[in-house]
Amino acid sequence: METVTRVLATTSEISLKGRNRMWFERTLTDNVNKALSDLPVASLDRPAWRVLIDFSEPVPFSEVVRRLGTVFGLGAIMPVEYGGSTLESLKTHIGEKLQGLQAENFAIRCLRSDKSFPMNSPEIEREVGRFVQDATGWPVNLSSPDLTLHVLVDKKGLFTWTRRVCGPGGLPADPFEDIFAGGLADDLAPAEVVDYVYRAFQVYMGQQGHERGDEQTALEFLRSLPKDVLLPDQAAERLTRAYVLASYSPREITEGQVAGARETWHLMKNLLAEAPATPR
Repeated sequence: METVTRVLATTSEISLKGRNRMWFERTLTDNVNKALSDLPVASLDRPAWRVLIDFSEPVPFSEVVRRLGTVFGLGAIMPVEYGGSTLESLKTHIGEKLQGLQAENFAIRCLRSDKSFPMNSPEIEREVGRFVQDATGWPVNLSSPDLTLHVLVDKKGLFTWTRRVCGPGGLPADPFEDIFAGGLADDLAPAEVVDYVYRAFQVYMGQQGHERGDEQTALEFLRSLPKDVLLPDQAAERLTRAYVLASYSPREITEGQVAGARETWHLMKNLLAEAPATPR
């Protein structure tokens, strides 16, 4: 039986709309606490888009998933491991983790919520990717990796995970998993499709060295981006405005906006596929 001492759960801004946002955040935190009430929870942090839960002793991951699976607003649930507070400690942790992993190819995805960390997300991805490639010989595949190693840079330290379980939201944690080819997008609300593509946009821009700050609005993030990294035909502006509409306005997303978001997703995925095959 797999046991864990830390779990990370993602949340969706779609469930945190407009003037009711603070109420939804409090309700989500209360519901997570209630779902885990008789488990040995040591701490529960609720910054921005995630919930980070520490347990004082190992608990069955399947039980945590079962309970959090009843909490509306959670998108994905991941068993995470602590990798220390420095890049070197992270490499040591990943080196030990690699001994039990097999893959045809891989990708590193980094989220840096602690902006005081001395490296940004693309730098961490390149450095860790180089380390993993030297240790295993695996090639890098940024568009359709066989194994994705995620790194979270948080004020509490560096955390890693390689798999996730879908929560009530039902959407993949990696926004470059194709929800369109398999028909999953057809079963989603238009606002959920736009939210998914916008998450992919943030990952894509992070690959270019531009990260959205925790306190930065979507429009502020768009205005901060240099023109030379923006997508053609004003795709980034159209997607951002659709995302703002989906997240904060009572107005409905149109079929044209959904089709535009889908085109933008495919454009970004193709651009990632054309990126250099190794982090060197």
